[in-house]
Amino acid sequence: MIAILGGLGAALSWAATGLCAQRAGRTIGEVSTFVWASTLGLAIAFIPAALALVSSPPSGHTLVVLALAGLLNVFGLLAQFAALRRGLVSVIVPISSAEGAVAGMIAVAAGAPFPPAGWVAFGALIAGVVITAASQWPRDDRAVLETFAPVLLAIVAAICFGVGLFFQGKAGDAAPLGLAVVPPSFMGVLLVALPMAAARRVAPSRGARAWLLGVAAAEITGFVCYVIGARHSLPVAAVLSAQYATIAVLVSILVLRERLSLAQSIGFALTIAAVTVLSLLG
Repeated sequence: MIAILGGLGAALSWAATGLCAQRAGRTIGEVSTFVWASTLGLAIAFIPAALALVSSPPSGHTLVVLALAGLLNVFGLLAQFAALRRGLVSVIVPISSAEGAVAGMIAVAAGAPFPPAGWVAFGALIAGVVITAASQWPRDDRAVLETFAPVLLAIVAAICFGVGLFFQGKAGDAAPLGLAVVPPSFMGVLLVALPMAAARRVAPSRGARAWLLGVAAAEITGFVCYVIGARHSLPVAAVLSAQYATIAVLVSILVLRERLSLAQSIGFALTIAAVTVLSLLG
């Protein structure tokens, strides 16, 4: 039950992250959005992480695994922010939500139990992602790069997020909670925010401050929920956390007035059904 609740909490939080990131990215750009969100996220998580590091210092191996998780999350967020700025939430989010399947399959390969029916659901998930991606392929070959770039970026984001989720879930077993959730923000500041600030290439946050705070707070909350859930069942928490696709797409339809084509609707339905089955099997 804790794994399910943790996964659902992460899903709600990361749905809010994607929607806030899209709004902020269209105002100040995806890189500046990432810079400000990472800085705010580190400010939120710094004191709990420092206290956890002093009171319960983890092993060097755990710190390395957490650093890898943070690094992959940086690459994934940059790819997702870039995709959201160029494409529709209803297209990008279902594809990037395959991160849960990626993390779940790595966990299974590492020895976690997985029933045969899970492979059928996993195949349906891949089919849903492929159908959603194929629906974006332009009829005019000259427009391939412009139209399909957001889909490619979303696929990259899914892979980076999935591997990072696996590492963070495993390291979360050994590291204190306050420390386990800080690597994404810390690595974002270290690898992106500081170099960008030194080069004076960060756009002012004016006009996007509320959205940026929303990105930072929702991202940290999502990782807290995920790590707690992963301590009980990493495959369940990882796959169920990908239900943020359902929430984000429904919001994009009801609030942002985006429309789904028939292919997108089929792909979305397959993706969400497969994620639900995988969660129940877990």
